[in-house]
This record gives sequence, C-alpha cells and structure tokens, in this order.
Amino acid sequence: MPRCFYTSPSLAQPVDGAASDSHLLIFGRWVALLISIVLLTGWIAAPVAAQNAEVQLIHNAPDPAASTVDIYFENSSGDVEKFDNVDFRTATAFLTIPADTYDIVVADETSTGISDQVLHTKTGVTFNDGIAYHVVAIGVLDSNQFEANPTGRSTAFDVLINEDVLTSNSDALVRMRVAAGAPDLPAVNLEAPGGTLVGNIPFPDDTNGYISLPEDEYPLSLVDPNDASTVYAEFRLDLTGRASTPAYLLFTGFDTPGNEAPGAPELRAIAVFPDGTTEVLLPSADLQVVHNAAGIGAVDVYLDDGINPPSKIDDLPFRGALNVSAPAGESITVSLNAESSSGISDQQVASTTTTLDPDSFNQAFAVGESAGSADVLIQANRNQTSAGGAGTVGLLVGHQSPDAGPVDALTRGVQAVDDIAYTDFQPASGYVTVPTGDYIIRITDDANTAFVGSVLAPLTSLGVDGQTVTVLASGFVNPGTGEPSLALLAVPSEAADADPLNNTIVLQPDASLQTLVVNEFFADPSDTQDPNGDGTAGGDADEEFIELVNVSGAELDISGYEIVDAANNTYTVPAGTTLDPGGSATIFQGGTPTNIPGFTDTGSPALNNGGDDVRIVNAQGTVVDRITYSALTPENDDESTTRNPDYFGPMALSSTDLGQSPPYTPGRLNDGSGVLPVELAQFNAFGQGDTVQLVWTTLSEQKNSGFEIQQRIDGAFQTVGFRQGQGTTTERTEYRFQIGDLSPGTHAFRLRQVDLDGAATLSRVVNITVALDERYAWSSVSPHPVAETAHSTLQVRTAQPVKVTLYDLLGRKVQTLYDDTMTPGRGHDLAIDAQSLPSGTYFLRATGETFSATRRVTVVR
Repeated sequence: MPRCFYTSPSLAQPVDGAASDSHLLIFGRWVALLISIVLLTGWIAAPVAAQNAEVQLIHNAPDPAASTVDIYFENSSGDVEKFDNVDFRTATAFLTIPADTYDIVVADETSTGISDQVLHTKTGVTFNDGIAYHVVAIGVLDSNQFEANPTGRSTAFDVLINEDVLTSNSDALVRMRVAAGAPDLPAVNLEAPGGTLVGNIPFPDDTNGYISLPEDEYPLSLVDPNDASTVYAEFRLDLTGRASTPAYLLFTGFDTPGNEAPGAPELRAIAVFPDGTTEVLLPSADLQVVHNAAGIGAVDVYLDDGINPPSKIDDLPFRGALNVSAPAGESITVSLNAESSSGISDQQVASTTTTLDPDSFNQAFAVGESAGSADVLIQANRNQTSAGGAGTVGLLVGHQSPDAGPVDALTRGVQAVDDIAYTDFQPASGYVTVPTGDYIIRITDDANTAFVGSVLAPLTSLGVDGQTVTVLASGFVNPGTGEPSLALLAVPSEAADADPLNNTIVLQPDASLQTLVVNEFFADPSDTQDPNGDGTAGGDADEEFIELVNVSGAELDISGYEIVDAANNTYTVPAGTTLDPGGSATIFQGGTPTNIPGFTDTGSPALNNGGDDVRIVNAQGTVVDRITYSALTPENDDESTTRNPDYFGPMALSSTDLGQSPPYTPGRLNDGSGVLPVELAQFNAFGQGDTVQLVWTTLSEQKNSGFEIQQRIDGAFQTVGFRQGQGTTTERTEYRFQIGDLSPGTHAFRLRQVDLDGAATLSRVVNITVALDERYAWSSVSPHPVAETAHSTLQVRTAQPVKVTLYDLLGRKVQTLYDDTMTPGRGHDLAIDAQSLPSGTYFLRATGETFSATRRVTVVR
C-alpha cells in the first residue's frame, strides 16, 4: 500500500503485551554494556536531521476538461501521495514533504491510481531541503481547441515549479509575487492608480521575485504595455489585514472565452495566500448599506457573488449605514439576516439580487415594518457622490415609513417631492441639486390637506456641502409601544466612519415648525393695483404684503415673531397679538389696510422684485417658515404667490397658475372667502374599551355646513361620519362623535370642516390608542381557502418574541411567516405564500412568551 510521506502528526504506538521482570533485567544489562562500550571507545552515532521541503499546490489551468483533477506525487522510493479532486482556482496550504526527487502526475478527477486516466506527467522534479515551492498547473490539454497565444508562447498543459517562494515575512508589508496564467493573453502590465506595479508579463511567466505593498485595498488593471487605452481586466485586491503575509497573484481564465472551447472561464485574477485561502478578484463598486427597517432591530447583511465566500456586515443598527466595497460585474445577492445569524442561509429575513457596474456608487436599503415584511431595496449605478460643486448639495428622497401612504414634501414653498409611495425614490434618476443652506422640510399627505411632520435640515452645519445626500422617511407615523416614530434620515454619500450611527443624521420632527406658515406674498404689484384696499394704488411702497396663517390647530400667540429679509430688514409682530386656528396675519409694506380679514399691520420689509429670502422667526429665535423667490419659490410681476391648496400646499402664481381675479387675496382663501369660517377651540379624543369618542368645540361659525369625521385607514384618511354645522353663529358649540368596534392599536382622526359653498378646512390630527384586553388578537386568514396568497393580522398586548410557522398535516414545517420581537399597539401582517403548496389542510401556529394559538388553513388549486 502506498505510504503517506507529507507531514502529518503521528504518535508512537505502544508495544503489544507486557515484559516480564527477568526480561527487563536482561535488557537493562545489555543497555549498561552498550553504554560502557560507547564511553570507552568515544564512538556515538550523530543524529540525522530530517530533510524537508514545503510545497503549495495551485490549480490554474483554465481548460474546462481539467476543471477538477487528481494530483499524484511519487518519490524516488516509489511512495505515492494523492491529492484528490483539486478544483480550478484553488490551492492547498503549504505542505511539508521529504526533500527528494518526484514525478508529478495530473489525472482526471475520477482516477483510481497514479497510472489511471493520466492527463499530464512531469518527471524528475527535485525539491531541496529548506526550500519552499509553488507547484502550479497551467495551460490547456489540447491546444487545437483553443486560440494560440498572441506572442507565440506554448499554451500546452504543464506543471510549473517556482522555488524560493515565501511562506511568511517578518515586516509589516505584504510581499506579492505575480504570474501570468491566461493562455490567450499577450504580455501585460499590472497597473495601480500610482503607476505600473509589474511590467510586460507574458504567459506563463512568473515575476521570480516579490514586490512590497502596504496592507490596503488596491484597484488594479491589466493593460497593454504599448497602448494604455487597451485594458484587459480590472479588479480590486484587498490586502487589509494581510500585513506580514506573502501573496501570489495569478491571472487566470481567457481574455476571449467565447472564442475558446465551450465552458472556458472568463479572465480573472486570483490571490493565493500561504494558508491556502484563494480569492477570485472581481471588479468592485462602492455600496452604501443603510438599515431603515423600522420594525427590526440590528441586522447582519451579507454580500454573496457566488464565487468567493460571502462577506458580512455584522450587527448593523437601525438607522445606521456603512460604505463597503462590493463585487461588480457579477450578479450578487444582498441578504438581510437576524443579528445572531451564523451565515447567509441562517435566519434570513429578506434578500435581493443585483449587478453593479465597476467603480460605481450604489445603495442598498433594508426596509419593512417587521421581519415578516422586510425587503432590500437597491439603488444601483447612480454614479454620483458629489453635487454641482461647492455651495450645492444633491438630494435623493426615499419613502420608507411603513404605515404612511403616498406623501408630498415641501420646502421653501416648493413641492420638492410629489406623491411618493412607500419604497419609492424621487427623482427616478440622478439627484436634485439645491444650494447649501437650511431647509424646513414639511411632509404632507398627497392631497396637501395636512402636515404629517416637519423637520429642519440644516445642510450648512451638517458638513455635506458638495456631496449627494439621501433623505429617507424613517419610522412609523403611528408608532406602537417601543417602535420608532417618524423622522427623516439623512445619509451623506461620502460618510466613512467605522461606527454606522455616525454615518447618518436623524432629523426629528419639530412641532414649532407646524405653527405659522407664509400662505401668500406679493412682491411686485403694479401702480394700478390696490391689494391693501385703502382706495389708493400705492405700488411697491404700500401694496406689497406677506400673509401668515396659523396652522397649529390651536390659538397661537405670535407676539415678538419677526419677518426678516435677506438684508436682515425686520418687522416685529406687536405684543398681545394672537391668532385663532386658521387665523391670518397680513403685513403690508404701507398704506392703510381696509376690509382685510384677520390681523393686519404695516411695516413689512421691502420685497425685492428680483428675488429675496424671507424668514419667519418665532419669539424664541427659531425659523418656522422660509421662502426663497425667485430662485426656488415662483414669483411674477402683478400677481401674488399663494399656497395651493391654502395652508399646506406648494406655492403657485395666483393668476398664471390659478386664474384668480384679482390676482391676490390678502387675508382670504384662494377662492376669496374668509380664512376663518369656523373658530375651532379644541379637538380631543377619549377612549373606552374599543370605542373612541371625538369631542370638539367651536367658538364661532360662519357659513359652516358641517364636519366630516375622517379616520386614517390603510395609510389614507377616509370619511367615517358627518356632523351638521350651525351655519353662522357667534355662540359656543360642542360636538361629539362616537366610533366603536375599533381594533387594538393606534388610530388617527381629523375633522374636515366644510363651508356652505363647498370650501373645506382640515383640523389637526388626534391620535388615540385602543388597548388590547386579551394577551393577543389574531384575525382570520383572508381570503380563505387560499389559492395563491393570504394574510392575517396578529397583535400582542406586551412586547415579546413571536414565531409564526405553517405546518402540513404530517407536522413538517412548510413556511416561517414571522420570527422576531413583536411590539404591541399595532397589527403585524402575516403573509402566506401558497403558490407552490399542494392542495390540502395546513396548520398555522403562533407562539409567544404569553400565548400559543393555531389556525387551520386550507389550500386549494
């Protein structure tokens, strides 16, 4: 039987049986005699040191017929060692073998011995004591099936022996050797951004020496030595963490695989390390990974190109981001897994596949309200991390708030985002470039009837000048217990901190930004117009105005508020000035305002005809609204600019866009009616079990038809009732409306007050939570029976880990619908995908810390 000769730990074997005492005595006498002879004669045998070499086997022969081979070593004594099933582009670790002369035989992977199915034999290879070698399989078995080498080099299958290679090095550098192993490739230069690393390497030569590199990431390319524009391959070599480690870089495959034998692999480079690790080097792209799944804690993220082992981002926290290098030019899987996962297939929550362009900038977003509804969104190949230069920022906006319907986003009177749905991005390509500055961003429903939330985005102080920034809706509009509330998440493209939470900026809503808005302004009236109504057409000096409206839903004291223009000219609201909900304050530049509803005054800063920046500053010094015309907000001669719809909409030109005549409505709605048809004093919600009572009070009403009671259902407000109004009255009136049979969770309500002429005004939104009386509530599966997909909703009274699994009649697990911590206060969607299930009866089991329940499910085809 062939004897194994490469180094393997061995133990001395015990002698069978036990020696008798007499035998031991005789043996001891013989030992004593031998020692005496040695001492008397001075003769002693010198120990013979073992003589060994070290070899590393590398399979770099790209012939598809030899993609997996057996390799045999036979020494001068006839001892044979077999290395079984060695795959293309793999290597062994360095092996210690006796120094000797060997025959090396490469055979088919199904070979049964050194003489069976031989593909190639290399005889008389001597490995010397104390020397390390690379043993590299190269070339093709039948050159007639492949294109000739452009420089006339032989492409025949061979085993190359490189001696005096390094197995380690003592300094902090990476020592790298380079070899050309692609048969159809001419001589090439190995180029890095700083210049040529190795020049003019022909197949199948080796550099026969080492270059020294600091540990780092290196974008490399194979380039024609005579024509730098001819690039054969680009790839990224990652040597981070490889200090004091030698590396062997080999070109591999074919430059034109389509012209070769079927199955020929395309051109790549591989990096081989002393421990046998082999990395196939691919082109790279920059990938920014953002965790914005509001219903999931920290996650693991895996990137799998199907060639190398998956890379892992460990424990990425919610609202955290990391910029990493990702494989490009190949389909990759981006996998979202639970933070305790041990691999890409363990506790996978969601995944998607994509292909990234080399050297591009890309983003991957984890989204979802729970592990059961999570998804991975990809923004691929946007290729822009810088804006339009200093003084600008490029913006991309994404809607990732799971319980919000389509929304708009306004800033400085401009509709920056229009009707964006959950998981969508705007703009569809590229970025919107804006001047670097401070922006109040207001999120409204898609009909512009109410503010969902408002935040300040101080781009000037965030350190993002000249960059692109992704702004994401994040969290829940109606959060349950322990769930994150709505905020905006700003993610600069060039964020590069090791801490993911330092790469994002959370912009929290500020209630003070939803109090007072510029509803209308008139910057350039003509000499014939009289907006202030005093009977004198005073031109710019008198007729310019700014109309402010209270949108807070409560009485607002605006004493000390200021209107400030770009030159810091300032108007201050007098002490004792308050506005009712929906009330207006119109400040003219001069004249005597006459018959203008609401509070009026004069002394407004002059509004420059060519454009201006106007800020509304509250008594605490906070800018609560801002318009910038004509750079952002529209403005035109002889007509005002007004929100459309009033209060919550973007700015529009009163005549050009809205057809108003006269083209201004100070103190009034766009239709010319008064700003305050109903003086709403309070609006509250009170709960009792599964019933909610809404109570509101008006102090006065004018032409009030009544109130539509609206409830947010499936992300959008729907009318669920109506209360008749009092028409016109100055008396205090109280209204009540009761809604029963509400499911546990948070519910949102508002009033839509309707005038007799059909004009409408929205109240503020009130939220109330209906508590869960039982330990859990689980809706029926619908539709049922199930043909393709079905859903049910599960709620819990207390936060706890919950697992929901679908089993067949034999008790075998078919699907896991949910496996995560479930938070109270809201229903969690459970989706059954029955498209691949055979007809029959199944059982859906939910298990938590405080409950266990089962539902029967029937699947029909």
